[in-house]
Amino acid sequence: METRVRTERHIDHGRSLSPAQWSAFKAHVIRHAHAAQAAAIRDAFARWATFMIRTVRRKTRAWHRHRCERRAAAEVRALSDRELRDIAVSRSEIDARVRMQPGGHRQ
Repeated sequence: METRVRTERHIDHGRSLSPAQWSAFKAHVIRHAHAAQAAAIRDAFARWATFMIRTVRRKTRAWHRHRCERRAAAEVRALSDRELRDIAVSRSEIDARVRMQPGGHRQ
């Protein structure tokens, strides 16, 4: 069975359109297609912008957390061996202990 492509200017059950009606119909379809394309581009840009904002926020939080950990580790490294023994931390454990959350879990 062959599929034919209709090239006639018929819409609504074979009713023929005048050239002016056909031009108006084409213009309407083109306007609708342009509006749909613009909406799709806006949506894609909004999704991209949201993704970028979330990524920047996540990276900023990670950088801030890293800086706080490095600062805390430097403060603990400044303690004497005796002070470290008093709090039951060896020098080799400082970085790991600094990264631990209060409940004993790693971040």
